[in-house]
Amino acid sequence: MTNVLTKRTLAIIGGAVSIVVVFGPASLWMLAMHGATTRFHDLINLSAVFQALGLALASYFCIRRAQLRQSTEDVIVAAIFSMAIAFYLAVINNSSEMPNSDYLCIQNGAWNILQHQLPYGQSTGYFLYPPMYAEAMASAYQMILLIGKQFHWHPEPAQTLDLIFYLFQNAQLAALIGLLYCSYLFVLGTGRLTKIYAAALSVAVIALNYPIKETIQWNQVNLFLTCLVMFACSSLQKLDCLRGLALAVGIHLKAYPALILPAWFLSGQRKACCWAILWTVAILGMTLGQFGLAIWTSYFATASGFIAKVTTSPQAYMLNGSCLYSLVYCAIKSIASVTGANGPISWHLVNSLCNILRIAAGVWFASRIARRHLPRTVRDADTTRSLFYDDVCDVLSFGLIAGPTTLNHHYVLAVPVILWTIVKSGIASPFITVVGCILILNFQSHVTTWMPLAPVGLVLLAVARKRDNAINSSQSIAGQQRSIEPPPSERTLETGSADLVLRR
Repeated sequence: MTNVLTKRTLAIIGGAVSIVVVFGPASLWMLAMHGATTRFHDLINLSAVFQALGLALASYFCIRRAQLRQSTEDVIVAAIFSMAIAFYLAVINNSSEMPNSDYLCIQNGAWNILQHQLPYGQSTGYFLYPPMYAEAMASAYQMILLIGKQFHWHPEPAQTLDLIFYLFQNAQLAALIGLLYCSYLFVLGTGRLTKIYAAALSVAVIALNYPIKETIQWNQVNLFLTCLVMFACSSLQKLDCLRGLALAVGIHLKAYPALILPAWFLSGQRKACCWAILWTVAILGMTLGQFGLAIWTSYFATASGFIAKVTTSPQAYMLNGSCLYSLVYCAIKSIASVTGANGPISWHLVNSLCNILRIAAGVWFASRIARRHLPRTVRDADTTRSLFYDDVCDVLSFGLIAGPTTLNHHYVLAVPVILWTIVKSGIASPFITVVGCILILNFQSHVTTWMPLAPVGLVLLAVARKRDNAINSSQSIAGQQRSIEPPPSERTLETGSADLVLRR
């Protein structure tokens, strides 16, 4: 009886439930359109019912398996994850009524591709991602038309786009569940926490994460990006091909994951680096199919033009975000209000100070990484893993701090930084760790309404990790000194011999 629900059986059941939950409502919605005019709102309501039933069924099987194995710990873990997923089901469904402006930019880019036009330009509302995203959406559009044709269903363009948005929201939910699970494995793999504490910490960091809520509300890709990064960094020397593919897909969504390649190289994960580069080149080749190199030259021209425009005359949303521009701008504004110098703020001054801070941050993080790896010494697996996670946290923190267009929702990518810092340095530096986490996770609190302090939070977490390294290093040196010192009996014997010589 205890072998009835094996992991393989549970995976098959979970896959079947997922397929029904995603495609069941879509199938019923498409069938209903043959007889009457249906609204996208009807699909969302139908999907919410299927999701609730699917979650209840999946939770039952997970808890039942834990009971059959007589593991109270696994029952509690399953209950924790079920409650967290139920919470985010409500969040995602509440943001599924209509796509946001950020999502519409990608949709406009995909529509341009379907019309045999380049996806970039101001007419799309500034589609600023690499071409893979819009090309994938255009392929999904064509696939829906092809499948619909087999069932004599010929939807209007608006209905097809609605269905793609529905699939996108389900993909966001899948990425969120994947992020929860990868975070749990990441924390558990450190060997410092039990299953219950690992689950509770992972759920707490994600449930209290305002950037995740903003990502869902704005229909952004940051959940996909963070889930891919967490999977790519969850294990060492395993699944190199799949981890390389995950990182390559992340690189083609945004540039941030490319920063992890040096950390892989320094930790000896050369195969993963090679696979990531090969997959990146392969995906790049696939994006050249329709337009050739013109699609990439158009992308770089559009992105560089947008960044240049932001750095010379930023929009209001950039000054309310969590980038260096908003931090420096708000700091100068606060100083001016205190000193009474209430004049126009020079954007040239703000831009210059931001560049100085970027250079300083780059030098600081680079020196931290160099000190860890120089001189090269033989290390065991645990030490290598710890150094790798430290490197990943530093390069991701630098990318978020120095990014020219970093906004609040981009800080979803700080999830691995927060988890590793709490696990590693939460006990050694509790105050710094808590303050740093609050500044990153909660942009709506009274602590951060007067100034965007998320970059400061990343710096505080880096300081906490450095303090923990210093404490561990001093303890290691003290341990080595104690091992060199002779036992008390030998020291007494030596002292006695010296006294005897003096008496003579």
